[in-house]
Amino acid sequence: MTSIDIDAEQLRSAAEILRGVADEAGSLADYAKEADPDLWMWGLGGLPFAAVYFAGMNGFVHPTFEETRTAIDGLASALDKCAEDHEGNDDEIAAELSRIADRIDSGDL
Repeated sequence: MTSIDIDAEQLRSAAEILRGVADEAGSLADYAKEADPDLWMWGLGGLPFAAVYFAGMNGFVHPTFEETRTAIDGLASALDKCAEDHEGNDDEIAAELSRIADRIDSGDL
């Protein structure tokens, strides 16, 4: 029989670390938006390229940074849920084993 040993506190710790990473991804997303040059900085000759640049940044890059932040937060939440589930399962199993032990001790089993 195999054994699964889950430390819920380690899962919660990993979730907190991931939340920090999500915050960093959020900071990166904010910085990327701030770093976009103003339209006038492209100059007259650069205006055709500016349209392509802003279309790419607003259509792909900035949304991807935001999705990354959301995805990392989702992973952290999933780890927290996993920790809760394992603790709940452990509590239920311990309670059932305790009931079985009581029945054995009382001779009901």
